[in-house]
Amino acid sequence: MAFDYDDVALKLGPKQADGTVTHSEAVTFRGWLGPGEGAASTNYRLYVSPWGERWLELTESDIVHQQPGNQSEDGSSIIWVKAEARITSCRTDKASDIAKKDIDDPDDPTLRARIPKY
Repeated sequence: MAFDYDDVALKLGPKQADGTVTHSEAVTFRGWLGPGEGAASTNYRLYVSPWGERWLELTESDIVHQQPGNQSEDGSSIIWVKAEARITSCRTDKASDIAKKDIDDPDDPTLRARIPKY
């Protein structure tokens, strides 16, 4: 018995001579896809939590395939992203909570965010 290949499977990895994929070169994320940071229409933001406090910033060239949100009960999309893609993972938090974590300053690792003790 022969089966038809799914379109997404044919996009996911390196091809053999017969067109089948040898292994996946993509990872999946589920969330709500919207416009991303910046003016470029090729920037996207995938909200990975239903409350909007966690999201991924990515570009169109890194997305291999999308199952649109209108095909799921909660309206979320499933997207396949190139495994080697450089994406930005973001999370909102209160400044005081971030400072309590004693996070390194990315421009000067000798400096740390702190809450002043008055």
